[in-house]
Amino acid sequence: GVVLMVYINKKILKLDAQGQPQAWISRYSAAIYYAKNLIAAEYGNPLYTLYGGWNNAGIQSTLEINSIIQVSSECGTGFTKKRLKPKLSKAAVFNRDAKTCAYCGKLYTLTDLTWDHIVPISKSGPTIWENLITSCRRCNHFKGNKTIEDVGYHQYFTAFRPTLSEFLYISNHRMLNEQEEFLIGYISQKSRIFTCREIYKDLLEV
Repeated sequence: GVVLMVYINKKILKLDAQGQPQAWISRYSAAIYYAKNLIAAEYGNPLYTLYGGWNNAGIQSTLEINSIIQVSSECGTGFTKKRLKPKLSKAAVFNRDAKTCAYCGKLYTLTDLTWDHIVPISKSGPTIWENLITSCRRCNHFKGNKTIEDVGYHQYFTAFRPTLSEFLYISNHRMLNEQEEFLIGYISQKSRIFTCREIYKDLLEV
């Protein structure tokens, strides 16, 4: 059983041995680190209490899991460099751009959004973070396979590859305030993700 059922879908923020944000993990994955005594430090507050077996005295074992955990160096990285790179997807691009069309500057729901290759594929534009921007369907249809200059569009913001901390921030809309504040400490004050904090809070979806 798990107490605090309101938190049933909350993820644990995992830090590497150096204390750098690394991944969102489930309470069960976190429990394995606790069970193997691989927790170097805990931050935030207890988020889950997991219940185990009963001893001869009739006492049930419990395990409290904090909202932010740092694993010990004995874990190694646990992640390859490839896995530590922010994974490119339409949802991630939409979240990076706070679901705002780069060409008309308006907010949209997911069903009205597409991603656009700033330099079109037909002109050898690559499918990378720096060449993908959020666009509403109308603006994208009008732009077609032309460049921004061809259609006279003004681009309200630039495309960029998020850092791992930025990616973790935009990929979990259910994070606790303490987790958010921790991640913010690893994001540049100049980041568009930082300047759009309130927009992200209102717009991020699964």
